[in-house]
Amino acid sequence: MTTYLTLIVLTFLTATRAYSQASCPDIIVASFQIITDPVNSCLKKITVDFINPTNGAKSIGVKVNCGTDLVLTECHDASAQQGVRRNFVTGQFVCCNLNSLKIEIAAYTGNSTCLGTPCIQKFSIAGSPLPVYFKSFNASRKGSSVNLNWVTGFEQNNRGFDIERQSGTGSWQSLGFIGSSAAGGNSTTDISYSYVDANSAAGITNYRIKQTDLDGKVKYSEVRSVQGDNDNARTLTLYPNPATNGQVTIVFKEATAIYDVSLMDVTGRVLKQWNQTKGNSLNITNLVPGFYNLRVLSRETGKQVVEKFVVSH
Repeated sequence: MTTYLTLIVLTFLTATRAYSQASCPDIIVASFQIITDPVNSCLKKITVDFINPTNGAKSIGVKVNCGTDLVLTECHDASAQQGVRRNFVTGQFVCCNLNSLKIEIAAYTGNSTCLGTPCIQKFSIAGSPLPVYFKSFNASRKGSSVNLNWVTGFEQNNRGFDIERQSGTGSWQSLGFIGSSAAGGNSTTDISYSYVDANSAAGITNYRIKQTDLDGKVKYSEVRSVQGDNDNARTLTLYPNPATNGQVTIVFKEATAIYDVSLMDVTGRVLKQWNQTKGNSLNITNLVPGFYNLRVLSRETGKQVVEKFVVSH
């Protein structure tokens, strides 16, 4: 008999995107299973469900390590069939010890070959469980307040969340604590949380969520950035400029708006594109020294903004 093992042990990895695109395949985390061969228990494969919110070319990449050995790397074409829940199964790989497994799954939009930057943050399934899967986390300014909203895909032994704020490059400050809404700290369904911060700061403010489980273990969400209260007329803020580490962050005025973003060199040649981008910020990494133009088009208003920036040595 084939053995199906569902692991509720996901942890977020560092990703180059601070949000998911509206067109990105939605990976159904609760459907994840490791299938063990009925004859040889060291042989395994992975299955997971996903749904496309839009049509078009899309793909899902899977990488599996057993200890320090890479035992599987695959790319699955996930194109088209908008709104249909589908499933894919990987090929078999060898790993005798489940505690040695590390599985990374990432989704891509705009191509069917897993090229470029994932449009959704990578997540991993590993032998050491962490209690909460952050499905989304957004921050948006409304006048002199900032609204924070996050959704957990599941929770396991979760005590709750500390909301933390950083002004500029200052130290992180705790704003308050919200307890888990899951019964006993355990849930396998989506749960939404929100927090409103009275913030009239003039510059960029960063936010993160510190999650604590019932045993005192801690993990952090990714950082979200918002513009200052005096920047309301601006479509976006780009920082740092000049950049010294090959990385810049774009902070959008409206977290719920949809943008098309193009990165160009000084000749106007398009280097990278992010279509149907939705979220309050976008990180661009691995930039070589030089001069760049960034073009941002609002899908809602048709307004286009071009910002210049420099990456120095």
